[in-house]
Amino acid sequence: MTKKIYYKDKNISIYIDTNVLRNYCTGQKAEIECLKFLFEKRKRNKLFTSTLAIGQIVSVIQKKKGIQESLKDMYLFNDKMTAIDFSEKDMLQSYLETGCDIEDRMHYILSKKKNCKIIITNDKRGFLTFTDVIVVNPSKLGTLRNLID
Repeated sequence: MTKKIYYKDKNISIYIDTNVLRNYCTGQKAEIECLKFLFEKRKRNKLFTSTLAIGQIVSVIQKKKGIQESLKDMYLFNDKMTAIDFSEKDMLQSYLETGCDIEDRMHYILSKKKNCKIIITNDKRGFLTFTDVIVVNPSKLGTLRNLID
């Protein structure tokens, strides 16, 4: 019960993982609903992704959607979220973390730069070792609503 009250704080920052952004761009219903909800509930300075995530999704979606359609999504993300810069220091720090997935370690390190307490991802398994964040699947919109609404 304490977590619910704590996380309903409007100052709590949220990190969006690559797979959620990619699925949003490819029209997946759960991700579209989840991000629309987050865009309504959080201002840009409390909703984060990373330059790593943006680079990853651009390389995939521009092949499917073309440059102009892909840019529309990128501009939307830029308008609604803050992209955390991914540096060599972040990369090296992620190598020192524990966890089954190096890429998820990178996203975790980036989320910590902005003190994110919630990570939205389809790959909860990759974040299980990080006990200082709550990991929410975008298909669990009810859970997310309980945490921040």
